[in-house]
Amino acid sequence: MTVLTQQPRVPWSWVFIALLPWTANQMTQYVNVVGLTFTLKKFTDDPVVISLVTGSQQALALVIGAMVSFTSDRIWTRWGRRKPFLVTGWVLSGLFVLLVPFAPSLSAVIACILIYVAFVDMNGPYEVATMEVIPPPQRGRAGAITQILKMCTNLLFFSVLVAHFDSRFTLFGLALTGEHVMYATVSAMLLSSTLVYGTCVREVRPPNAEIYPWRQLPVRKFFKEVFSPDVMPLYGVMFAMQTFWVSTMQFEALLVTEQWGYSKSDYGLIMSISTIAAVVLVPIGGWFSDRRDRLQLTKRGLILVVGLKVAYYLYCEYLAPGAIPPFAGALMLGFFKLAIGGFLAVGCVPLIFDLLDTNRF
Repeated sequence: MTVLTQQPRVPWSWVFIALLPWTANQMTQYVNVVGLTFTLKKFTDDPVVISLVTGSQQALALVIGAMVSFTSDRIWTRWGRRKPFLVTGWVLSGLFVLLVPFAPSLSAVIACILIYVAFVDMNGPYEVATMEVIPPPQRGRAGAITQILKMCTNLLFFSVLVAHFDSRFTLFGLALTGEHVMYATVSAMLLSSTLVYGTCVREVRPPNAEIYPWRQLPVRKFFKEVFSPDVMPLYGVMFAMQTFWVSTMQFEALLVTEQWGYSKSDYGLIMSISTIAAVVLVPIGGWFSDRRDRLQLTKRGLILVVGLKVAYYLYCEYLAPGAIPPFAGALMLGFFKLAIGGFLAVGCVPLIFDLLDTNRF
C-alpha cells in the first residue's frame, strides 16, 4: 500500500499507517524520561546530573530539531522532504540506544545518551509529516487514533518494561536484565518505523513549496522565520498545550518510587490503570475536536488542567498523611497526565496545524 501526502481526503487505512511510528516516538519519550533516569540512578544520586542528562534532548532539540525542521520545509529530494531526516534519525537512534545499558561508567553512559538523543531529535518533522498525510477535516479523529496508539505503548512500557526493569533472566545463554529488554524494545520499534514509513509513504511535492539546493538554504532566515510576529501567538498556544501533560518529567518516576516509597511495579501499575482510563476518554476528545471550536476547547481545557494540578498539589502537601498519598491517590497523578491530558491534546494539537501553511509546519 502506498500512502500519499497532500490529498484532500484519505482512507483511514492511510491514516493508521502514517500514525504507526507514533508508537516508537512515544516509547522513546518514556525511555528518555523514565528509563534513562533509572539507568543513571545506578551511577549517581545527584539530581542535577540526572536532570541535565535526561533533559539533554530538549536542549539539543533547540539546535538539531529546530534546524532539521526548518530545513525540511525548504528542500526536496527523490524521497521527499521529511523522509530523509526521519529514516536517518530512526535508524541511528535505534542502533545507538542499544549501547546505553552496556555502558560501564557514568561518563560512558552520558556519552551514549547524548549521541542517542541527538539522533532522536532528527525525528522532529515526524508530526508535521503525519499532518501532510491527514487533511484538516480528519485530524481530530486522527488525533484520537494517535493517542490510542500512544496509550497501547504506555501499557507496554509501564506494565511490562518498567515493572520488570530489575528482573534478571537468561536468553540463549546470555545473562540479561529488564533494562536490556527495555532498550532493545525501543530499538526494535524505531527500526520498524523506518520500515513502515520508508516503504509505505510517498511524499507529494506541494505546488507552492519553496525549494532550495542544499548549499543555498536560507539559513540566515532561520531566526526571522522562527520569531516572525505572525507565529509568536502560536508559541503561546503551544506553551498552554504543554500544560496538559507535563508533570514532574524525569523526576516523576523518582517521586513515586524514591520519595513516596512505591516499587517500580507499583509505578507501572499506576500508569497502566491511568492509560486504560485514557483509552475510554480519548475517542470522545477526537469527536469533539472535529465538531467544536478547537480554540475554545483549548481555553477551557487549560483552565481545567491547571485547576486540577493545583488541587492535587494541595492534597499531597497538606492532606495526605506524611505528604505521601495512598495508592488510590497516587493513581490520580497518572490519571491527570494521561487521561485528561490525552483527551484535551487530541482536540487542541490540530489547532496549531490549522493555523499554519504546510510549508511552514
